[in-house]
Amino acid sequence: MLQRIQTVYLILVAIITGVLPFIFPLWQDESGLEEVYFMQEPSSLLLFAASFTLAIISIFGYKKRQNQFVFNRLNIILNLILLGLFIYRSLTLSGETEISEKGIGIFLPIGAIVCLVLANRAIKKELFSYSSLLILMNSVDFLYSYPFIRQVVFTKLSKKV
Repeated sequence: MLQRIQTVYLILVAIITGVLPFIFPLWQDESGLEEVYFMQEPSSLLLFAASFTLAIISIFGYKKRQNQFVFNRLNIILNLILLGLFIYRSLTLSGETEISEKGIGIFLPIGAIVCLVLANRAIKKELFSYSSLLILMNSVDFLYSYPFIRQVVFTKLSKKV
């Protein structure tokens, strides 16, 4: 079941939080020569690692859709905290004192949040379609367990045909 659409979104989240922070810097220092990556900030390192781990756990937890949904919600909260940390850092230390130029790495949690919301939407759609199918199957089994109801339904259907 790894071919579902929510798995594609979760793989994108894993790439955004596990690979792209190594490529894109968070910001440049005041001299403009040194780029600051997430590895130099312990809090962002921890949050990116936790987000990546939750995405991988959610990918391989495809059999338990409800748990996958909860892991994605936790991952959204983690990415919101990470985004808030980046915004706080860029607003409090803005200008030429500490952070001169913001990098694309600051906006990586936004892409992860969008992909997580899309994955949760797909999981919710799949959960509701699966549960409604189970309810329908149980009601049909219930109806056909009584001979009188089975006879009435069969006669009604045969009259229409």
